[in-house]
Amino acid sequence: MQFRPRLPDGSLGPFEKVFKGETPEEKIERLEEENANLVFANIEKDIRFAEIEEQQAGLLFELINKGVL
Repeated sequence: MQFRPRLPDGSLGPFEKVFKGETPEEKIERLEEENANLVFANIEKDIRFAEIEEQQAGLLFELINKGVL
């Protein structure tokens, strides 16, 4: 809920929120943004794991070629 307070000159000021809590629309927007950030972080994590697995495979290949394993 919003209201427009009266200014000293008698005109109406800008809209102000009556309650300080989130509206359902604001909560949905915040949660969608948070979800997008979590999905992005998960994708970044998967990419890092893939890079580490690739490095490990390369090191294992070198050890096998040198006869260590």
